[in-house]
Amino acid sequence: MLERDGLGAAEHRRLLEVYDTGEHAEFLRDEARLSLQTVPPGARVDLSGCVLVRRRWPANFERELGPTPFYGLVLKAGRCVLEVSAPGFETIRVPTFLEAQAHFDFGATVLHLPVRGTLSTDECYVAAGPFLAGGDEVALDALPRQ
Repeated sequence: MLERDGLGAAEHRRLLEVYDTGEHAEFLRDEARLSLQTVPPGARVDLSGCVLVRRRWPANFERELGPTPFYGLVLKAGRCVLEVSAPGFETIRVPTFLEAQAHFDFGATVLHLPVRGTLSTDECYVAAGPFLAGGDEVALDALPRQ
């Protein structure tokens, strides 16, 4: 899929599902792990999945993940949005890509929720943390994926 060949990836996945003897069962589950800590601890985290619709990725609520912190929570791989909220703090949205068989770990970066009232209505909070950059082979002067 990193080569942006969705049809080829789907066909090879179908073949793997047909001929797999169990060796690739973990890969075929399309699971990822997520670890997240917040300040304040105990923040509510809602997960919304994103599916491509007319060149856009709208977020559709799937489920509540529970209070933070959590470590190695197993989720379906793919694009999603984490909505993080706590009483007395701004609710923030964190777009995330959970790569299959990978651990998306905010690691040493703790997600700090801004105190309610510190953001104006025309501001958007961008949380610190890991992200994917580059890797688009068809883009002019593309950077390597990192």
